[in-house]
Amino acid sequence: IKITLMLSRFQKYKEIICKLFNDNPNIINWVKIYSFNNEIKLCVFNTAPLSIKSTISKIIENNDSVIFCSGTLATDDNFDYFLEETGLNSSMSDKRILFKTYPSPFFYNDQVKLFIYNSNEDINSFNFIKSISKLILNLKSKINKRMIILCTSFKQIKSFKNVLEYKNKEFKYNIYYQDYTSSKQNLLNQYKMHSDSILFGTNTFWEGI
Repeated sequence: IKITLMLSRFQKYKEIICKLFNDNPNIINWVKIYSFNNEIKLCVFNTAPLSIKSTISKIIENNDSVIFCSGTLATDDNFDYFLEETGLNSSMSDKRILFKTYPSPFFYNDQVKLFIYNSNEDINSFNFIKSISKLILNLKSKINKRMIILCTSFKQIKSFKNVLEYKNKEFKYNIYYQDYTSSKQNLLNQYKMHSDSILFGTNTFWEGI
């Protein structure tokens, strides 16, 4: 059984490598390298089609009806760009297409406030991280809600962790930090378990929860 599993895994690796080093002009390959202190911590290989028209066409052919939904399908209440990029304008010439847009139920004017930290400090400096950490804890003490702090890198998260692990001894909030090996789902599960949670995330957290 172990040998079978190993062979199956090697077969998957072979398929991945073949995709990465193919000459297909419709395939884009790229590598993400995450490093800390000049040491590579994680290397992620990615591959994606330049055009998804053939994939969408297969989906349409194999289903009687299809629903596409997203907050970004329309541009200025117009679906032309989405139709062109997906090839739906040609592959669904013999089918009926319905377009619907729904306004957001979120009241931005009442539920959102924008604050800009006006400072000449270098965002990579220790003083900047220290100042922002103080602001985060100050804001947290005034609102009884969970917080998510979006960072631009794992290095920045590490810097916040170095500062807040000491400061949090006084406040004792449940603070979670994403790193190279963190499971996004596990972090979210822990985050939702406590009403005083603070989550520092980057990478896919920018794409939404």
